Amino acid sequence: MNSAEDLFKKHREIGPAIWLLTLYWSQQGSDECSWAWVNAGAPMDDDAVAAHLHVSVFTAKGWREKLHRAGMIRAFPR
Repeated sequence: MNSAEDLFKKHREIGPAIWLLTLYWSQQGSDECSWAWVNAGAPMDDDAVAAHLHVSVFTAKGWREKLHRAGMIRAFPR
């Protein structure tokens, strides 16, 4: 994602998954709005994300997949 403008263009597509994106941003080492490793590259599994955001694992996984499809994040299997 390149700018806040990109986020505004996709707001209907990502919906409440914005909360997961915000969590990822908070775990990023840089304040820049660019591609960066989240959590210093350490894996963040859906269980941990769900517990942190107080949602089900099903919801956390769905949000991650939605953000990936929208091109907002890149996720690598670990």
